[in-house]
Amino acid sequence: MYTIKIKVTGFKNVKKTIKFVTKRVSKNIPLIAREVRDIMRLKAVGARSPGTGKLANAIRKEVIKGGWGVGNMDRMTKSVPYWYVVDKGMLFGTNIPYVPPTTRGFFGTAGAPASGASGERFTHDGSGFLLSPKKPISPLNYTNAAFIHIASGNFAKAKQILLKGLPFKNT
Repeated sequence: MYTIKIKVTGFKNVKKTIKFVTKRVSKNIPLIAREVRDIMRLKAVGARSPGTGKLANAIRKEVIKGGWGVGNMDRMTKSVPYWYVVDKGMLFGTNIPYVPPTTRGFFGTAGAPASGASGERFTHDGSGFLLSPKKPISPLNYTNAAFIHIASGNFAKAKQILLKGLPFKNT
């Protein structure tokens, strides 16, 4: 959890501080949620090029009870059921690395499998080239990237926004 400490002296300033900070936090929490969402999107798509953008677009910020949330698991499971495999490298609810099943298809417009060397998107068509994966999916850990960002206190800009314009001295 990220905390901001403000030293206030005198009861009059305490009341003023609470009112000011509450108003400022309520106004700026969506900006922090957007920053977390953007970190997750960047990490989720960065290593998966070329992609469709469907996973990145499924990572949304939204109002929840008591504040804001990023990456609604139920919604993502419905719209992009593979989100957990991409993030963790395993099927949801297991600790077993996920190796995709053997399938048929092609890379790009009609290319043969080249062990990921082509950098092109694979299309399943049931009659193309045989693709028999041997290695588990490598996790991208985009949810962990967001948690690390939050835990490391990298919200210096958010702190600056929240404390800007305090009507009294803060330390």
